[in-house]
Order: sequence, then structure tokens, then C-alpha cells
Amino acid sequence: TDSELNLAACIAERRITAMCIEAALKEDDFETAYSYVASRLSMQSPENSDTSPWPVVDEWSWKAALQAGQYIRTERSQQPTHLGTASGNLEIRHLEQRIECLAT
Repeated sequence: TDSELNLAACIAERRITAMCIEAALKEDDFETAYSYVASRLSMQSPENSDTSPWPVVDEWSWKAALQAGQYIRTERSQQPTHLGTASGNLEIRHLEQRIECLAT
């Protein structure tokens, strides 16, 4: 049915996004992982269990956001390509981004 297909698509999207975040962190690319958390995970609203016959149990998104929030820069970490409107201090910016990941 349509609702089953929508549920499967929603689950697949969340799992793929989480895998992208995990892959970026394994490559010490926090900037990409943060981008996925900020642009994809924060935009995915959980399914309303009252209207869906099958509530979505999302075990992937929160774990990926947690991993990104726990990431600590090392000498291998890729440097940000731009600062945008954020703080000029890279350590403060990184901390702000980690907090945002944990709050997602």
C-alpha cells in the first residue's frame, strides 16, 4: 500500500543519512557530517504515531547525531573550507557545531 511504501522510503532515507554521517566521521570529515546533521536530520520530522499504523522506530538518526556531537578534532581532521557568519575561532565554532548536533 501507499502508507507501507512511504514508511519504507522514510526509513531508508534516515538509514542512508545516518550511514553518510558515520562514513564522514570515519574519514575525519566533521564538516560533512555536521552538514548532514544540520541539513538532513533536523529537517526530517518524526512520523506522527497517531496517523501512522506503524510508528517509525528510528535507531539510526539519533546515534549518528550523537557520534557527530562527540567528535573531537585531531590533526587528521579536515579543516573547514569557510567560516560563514560563525565565530572566527575554529575551536569555538567546532564546539558550537557539536552542541547543535547533540541538540538535534
